Amino acid sequence: MKKSKKQKGFSFIELIIAVSIILIIAAVFVVNVRLNTQETVVTKADKLASDIRYIRNLVISRAEYQFEGQAEEEKAYPPGGYGVYFNGNLPQHKYFLFADSGETNGYQGGEDEILYEVLVDPLKVDDQNGSLKSFWFTFVSEHEVRSNMGLGPEFKFTLNIREDVGNWGSGYQATLILGEMSSDGYVWSNLGTSYGTFNIPKPDDDDDRDRDLMMDLPR
Repeated sequence: MKKSKKQKGFSFIELIIAVSIILIIAAVFVVNVRLNTQETVVTKADKLASDIRYIRNLVISRAEYQFEGQAEEEKAYPPGGYGVYFNGNLPQHKYFLFADSGETNGYQGGEDEILYEVLVDPLKVDDQNGSLKSFWFTFVSEHEVRSNMGLGPEFKFTLNIREDVGNWGSGYQATLILGEMSSDGYVWSNLGTSYGTFNIPKPDDDDDRDRDLMMDLPR
């Protein structure tokens, strides 16, 4: 009587089925990660838009504020209004809503006071029209704004909240228009938000080599 040999390993069809299952699971995982990232971008952008409206309403209503060290009867509308400061120099990007003392333009830690802060991490915030990592936008009055942000071709203050893709790559982002400057210098804050993908091109190898050569040159 012949003994049957035990089959060892996988057949080709079994291997194809196993690989197909792994690919399907990986695809579902990637899709879920992308959807979660997009939801995070939308949530953070909605929160920021709500906070911008909040400080603008404080300005419109001329809301009074009591700075530290002031007596109750000294409570008044902040001379510099109310603003938002985006800090991209920290390991975790965040922004602060603040009352501006008016002593110096922009947020100054020793002069102005933070109302509250919001963590943007793991996303990044940047000035769409400039290269600043940290920037501020302050409503002095309903139509008067002070900011160190860049103005785009259409005279709009625009920022991006985007996923962190490092030095290059594609991702998802929200673009917020904080205000638009008219020809007479007034700023109209008609907040608008749009969503879409972005792409940061990979640096060319030639550019990298040129940078390396420049670093190696004697000084």
